[in-house]
This record gives sequence, C-alpha cells and structure tokens, in this order.
Amino acid sequence: MSAIEASEEQAVAQRESYFAMMPSKKLPTVSLDLRAFASTDDDASEAAAFARQASTVDDWKNIGTVSAGSDSDLTAAVARQRPLIERWAYEVCNDFETNELKMSLDDDAPPIEIAWAVRPPKPGFLDGLMGKKEEPIEQIVVPPDAAFAEDVRCGFLGVLAREYRGGGVSARFDRIVLGQPPQVPLRSASQAKYDDKYKKKKGKIAGTVGTKDDGRIIV
Repeated sequence: MSAIEASEEQAVAQRESYFAMMPSKKLPTVSLDLRAFASTDDDASEAAAFARQASTVDDWKNIGTVSAGSDSDLTAAVARQRPLIERWAYEVCNDFETNELKMSLDDDAPPIEIAWAVRPPKPGFLDGLMGKKEEPIEQIVVPPDAAFAEDVRCGFLGVLAREYRGGGVSARFDRIVLGQPPQVPLRSASQAKYDDKYKKKKGKIAGTVGTKDDGRIIV
C-alpha cells in the first residue's frame, strides 16, 4: 500500500482532490466570494492538520486541512498523505525575521508529529453575549505506523504561503512550492525603525497554537 509522496505534483493533485471532496470550499473564479453561502450537502469530512517537531517547532502549528470520505476515515486519510503533510509542515514553519525554515528533515532529527482536529461549533450569538467560550480543539495524533487502505479517499489543502517580515510596515507572504527555496528578506538599515513593531507581531503569528495539560489544542 503506497502513501502519497512529497512532491509538488502530488501537492497539486491532493489540493484538487480536497476541493473535489469539499465543493463548498472551492475558490471563487470571480471577484465575488460566495463560499459562506454555499451548500455543504455534498461535502465530505474535513479536519485541520497540525504538526510539530521536538527541538525545532515545539508547539503545534496549523499547516493545512485534510479531507476524508467520513470522520472515521480522517486518521487513515492523514496516514496515507503523511509524507506530503510532513514535507508541507517543513515548508510552512519558518522564522518570521529571516524566512528560514525551522524544521529538520535530517535522518537523525526528531520525527515530525502529525495530528488532526475538528473545530467545535462556535457559541451562538446569545451564548457569546453571556461569556461562553469556544471549546478547545481536541487533537488526534496519527502515529507513523498508522494503517490505511490504498483506496481511502483523501485530499489535502496546505497553508498556501509563509508569512515573514518585509522591508516596510507590512509582512510579506512567500507562496509555498515544494522544492523552491524560501525567499531571502531584503531590508535596508533604514527599516530598523520598525523593529519594535515586528517584535510584537512575531509572537502573534497566525496558525501557532498551544496545548492544555490534557493534550487538547488551544487555538
């Protein structure tokens, strides 16, 4: 039974598979984005994909979304796509200041851990007014030896770009293409006046999450 390999060709194929399984999430082809009003009747199951690696990226990082034929197939869907998802995690996790990749793919490096999680429904308007908070996401860690059937339906939509510090007041986004090295930030000495601004932003990079003592993910 073969897993989905880590290549740009397979990344594109699994992205197309994700949208085929989740038609309500298809990107708009016109300027008006109506996805919020699209019917979900034909959608399969999906879950957020998370990754971390001891000594390089210790906290769980949201690196994309995985789709499966049903909730019961989500672990198998992640397992079959594991090489691709691990490589995508490596490409997503970067240093905000330098855009250098943080994870290691060396043979002697700690393994990259992969997990999936379904976001609980958000509290309704009245519950929100009464102070009810959204439940933490409960992660399901997928072990490296998790079994899967070769014909399991699956798709993967990875985070499309890395965010890193630009040369002015705005961050830049570096689109992820497997095998393409990260862009090197070009900043002149005059941009040092923005250092304090970016020190605050560095601690608020979207997608980084923490965990409770019981292992649940906190977004």
